[in-house]
Amino acid sequence: MADRGGHFALPLRFGSDGAAVVNVQDTPAEIAASASVLLMTRVGERRSEPAYGSNGLLFSPVGVGAVDSAALAYWEPRATPDVVTITVNTTY
Repeated sequence: MADRGGHFALPLRFGSDGAAVVNVQDTPAEIAASASVLLMTRVGERRSEPAYGSNGLLFSPVGVGAVDSAALAYWEPRATPDVVTITVNTTY
């Protein structure tokens, strides 16, 4: 299998060999990490790409949380339910 490269695993950490841990491109772990970063980034937070990000946790009238699915569909279309599971923790 050809080397597909990787992205730093988040949170940034180092293995026992001292090298940064990476997620291989297009694996479920890398897609989940990318979706997580997107959902934790507020629109306007990135100066180089001000439209990137999420409007945060969306609430219905009864207070049930939901993710910004429009941001996911636009910025991270690989994050489909068959690849990653996104859960919302509403307890603090």
